[in-house]
Amino acid sequence: MNKKSLKTENKQGEGSLTIRVFVVYLLIVLAGLGIFYRIGNLQIFHKDDLRARLEAHKATIKPMDIPVERGVILSRHDEILVERLPIYNIHIDTYPTEQLSDGTKIINMSDSVFNINVAALGDSLTALFGATTPSWEQRLRAARAEQKHFVKISDKASIKDYERIKKFPIFYDAKKGHNPYNALCRVAPNLDNVVYPFGNLAKRTLGVAKKSNDTLRKQNDNDRELTGLVGYYDEELSGTPGRLLKKYIGGIPFDIASPDNIYPRDGVDITTTLNMTMQYIANEALLNAVIRSQAKKGCVIVMEVATGDILAMANLSHIGNGDYSDIKNHALDKYEPGSTFKAASLMVALEDGKVTTNTEILLNYKSGSKKSKVGERDVEDDHALKINNPALWEIFAQSSNVGTTRAIRDNYISNPQQFIDGLYKLGFGDTLHFPVVLGDQKPSLEGPKDKGKWSGQSISSIPMGYEVELTPLHLLTFYNAIANNGCMVQPRLITKIASKEETEYVKVDTLKAHICSEKTLRDMRGMLDSVVTRGTARNAFAKAPYSVAGKTGTAEDLTKENKGKGLYTASFCGYFPADNPKYACVVVIKEIPGTIIVNEKTVKNDHYGGSVAAPVFRNIADKIYATDFDLMPEANFAQTPEWKQIQSNAQRPKTKNVASTGNTVPDVKGMSLTDAVYILDKAGLATEIKGYGRVKKQSPEANAPLKKGEKVILELDIKG
Repeated sequence: MNKKSLKTENKQGEGSLTIRVFVVYLLIVLAGLGIFYRIGNLQIFHKDDLRARLEAHKATIKPMDIPVERGVILSRHDEILVERLPIYNIHIDTYPTEQLSDGTKIINMSDSVFNINVAALGDSLTALFGATTPSWEQRLRAARAEQKHFVKISDKASIKDYERIKKFPIFYDAKKGHNPYNALCRVAPNLDNVVYPFGNLAKRTLGVAKKSNDTLRKQNDNDRELTGLVGYYDEELSGTPGRLLKKYIGGIPFDIASPDNIYPRDGVDITTTLNMTMQYIANEALLNAVIRSQAKKGCVIVMEVATGDILAMANLSHIGNGDYSDIKNHALDKYEPGSTFKAASLMVALEDGKVTTNTEILLNYKSGSKKSKVGERDVEDDHALKINNPALWEIFAQSSNVGTTRAIRDNYISNPQQFIDGLYKLGFGDTLHFPVVLGDQKPSLEGPKDKGKWSGQSISSIPMGYEVELTPLHLLTFYNAIANNGCMVQPRLITKIASKEETEYVKVDTLKAHICSEKTLRDMRGMLDSVVTRGTARNAFAKAPYSVAGKTGTAEDLTKENKGKGLYTASFCGYFPADNPKYACVVVIKEIPGTIIVNEKTVKNDHYGGSVAAPVFRNIADKIYATDFDLMPEANFAQTPEWKQIQSNAQRPKTKNVASTGNTVPDVKGMSLTDAVYILDKAGLATEIKGYGRVKKQSPEANAPLKKGEKVILELDIKG
């Protein structure tokens, strides 16, 4: 090809390319003009229609609140102690309508649909809520005729009721799988419907979370009063309600991803250390004592020595007309402990080597009295000791105020801070971090370095348990350490916190591995033994089939509101069996009148720790001993013990005997799973478990002929 031909061909190709580019450019321009035309056309001529479509689209996207289940609180045997059951207000729209984009309204449910289903709906409501006059069907027909949008079905419906109602005729279309008519309405639940299956047992320890204007209580953002364990763990128990964006297509909701979505999280379940049988025992023993002594308040705490587990925490307050109720947790209220604090005072002196158990203490009573001058003050004993210079152990056993104050003052007057520091080493300067609202109270104990209550009289008052304030729980923790070979464990109320995703176990926590030397510990345990065998508590524990060690306490109530009124506090703190301790217990009974009116005469009232509080300890210990086979001699196992089951109501729980003749199936309904399995196993029966909680049904039924090896199916009241 020559150069001329090649040049001609190149020019033709360039021209063709130019034409193609021009055509593409023209098409783009035309498309752009078309788009601008379309936009202008829509904005000018179809603006209202577009806005209506946008609003209709927005109407299909709605946030949906997702409720969550609040957690429950359980006993150590998985019995429900606290649960919150939401109560719903449910009503029916008998004439449901829907407004269209043009403002017109249409009826969602035709007369034919209503008439076909109303009879079946009435029957379903009758089966759930009972018959009414006029009948449910008649009420609904009348409401339809009047085009009513609000017909109340129930204002006390549970979530289970609500879930059932959603499947009733009219409210559910099986073919479509949803509610096509929007005729069922539910008002937000009342979340303050807290249920305590065991009534008042441990109620204040368990606590509440309810609406209140009481600013003295810990409150959250919802202005709810928070007390006890419920209040302390309110956030964890409540969980996190969800809020998710949903797009409704044909009435069916679909999830929409959004950064604003809050995914629901159910509340946790909390398992406590509380033994409700022991709680009942403690409550009854305390109730009898406060009634008999006419006291205003009292508390009992039972603790497992090795773990620090709180097995029972009973609290009672006088509410008028001779009635008492668990309305305040006195176990966590600070008070002046009186003579039960002498164990701590003398332990410091023993540990510092100031005294021994056989050190003789000069009493030097004034002639014909029980008083003696100690330093600059007169100190008086409740009863005069027979000898003038008894050994320290006898001073302690007889609870001599004179002897105790002299043993401390004479040895620490030149350096009282050493005595206070010794008490701090025993744990009386720390908090216990107990997991309930107001459960973290630090003892009030001041020394010479503190600018407060300390005076020249303090070194004589503190050894007797005055000018020091602590909670009964703190005192018990100290005594429990003595029983636990000197190891002070933190009081434990919770063993497990469980969600659907994970379970957190609460371990035994050691506060102090050794509160004192082994020698001091042996000496103090021997002195505590002497209180029961030869001292102020000997009458309370006479002929007990087990050994006890502890200390009585009697203190005048010198609080600002009660000073001069002649009121007293009686207490006893100790542990058993003394030789191999398994349980520790403190009993504190407050505001006991020193005198009472009997037959229009003023007479002296019993208000002493040895005769008021120690018998409560004995009553509790007797019943625990009778039910704890590990504590009983082997010979006692030949006897079949009586098994008792607690039946609770809103006032006072009762017990019933659970007996088996040996040839019939025992009745275990209402029992915890642990107890039921134990009884059936003893009867030679196997078990199959369904759910958890307490036994709701059993098959075979109670008193059916017993066949050894037969399986008993236990249906519990909470589905697994």
